[in-house]
Amino acid sequence: MNFYCQKICGEEGFSIDEWNKVSKDLDKTNLSEQDKQDILFPPKCEKQCFDCLALVGERQIKTKNLLNNE
Repeated sequence: MNFYCQKICGEEGFSIDEWNKVSKDLDKTNLSEQDKQDILFPPKCEKQCFDCLALVGERQIKTKNLLNNE
């Protein structure tokens, strides 16, 4: 089943600078490489959460409004 997931698609406010900082901070920890990878690249969700579903709904409404106002 395919659905929108912020963990996989990326968040709207994604910042490569923030990501790089977290990556550097993780390098200073005693976490295993797998744990670091799980933090930087979270696994895909098994079902769509309400937050992601709400984002999809908001985007659909905004798109509909834009198309109706043309």
